[in-house]
Amino acid sequence: GNFIYLAKGGIMEKYTKILDAKPENHTINILADLLSGKDGELGAIMQYFYQIAMTSDKELKRLLEEIDRDEMMHARLLADAIVQFGGIPYLCNQYNKFFTTEYLDYAMNEREFLITDIRDEEKAIKSYEKAIEMVDNESLKTLFSEIMEDEKMHLKKLREQLERFDK
Repeated sequence: GNFIYLAKGGIMEKYTKILDAKPENHTINILADLLSGKDGELGAIMQYFYQIAMTSDKELKRLLEEIDRDEMMHARLLADAIVQFGGIPYLCNQYNKFFTTEYLDYAMNEREFLITDIRDEEKAIKSYEKAIEMVDNESLKTLFSEIMEDEKMHLKKLREQLERFDK
């Protein structure tokens, strides 16, 4: 089949399997930036990791843990795609700058976390929109769309949480 099935939060979710991947530096560069660039999935994972440790709000902690798992899955999917397109997922961007935790926003309270996270999820959505336009492989475009839908759901849930902290 064309799908990878993953158990997630008790719900089976599917992501499109990449077909007809040919070695291609242009595509590998896009994937590398999505994975390890300044606004990539690794940064999201580490940002949420930090925030999970910093919050004592149980509802927010649960949501951040759920989103963090999604971001880890996205990172895995991107790393696998890099390999399928003939690259090595070195965890650096297309200019060979290795991922660094200097990229993170070390906010000190929940309201600031959420403002940062909302901004970052909006950036992620734009990055995937741009990536869809820049690649030729149809299954990869579909995978990017599926990941982007996850990011839109994160955005919605983070905005709902921000309303709690704005009261």
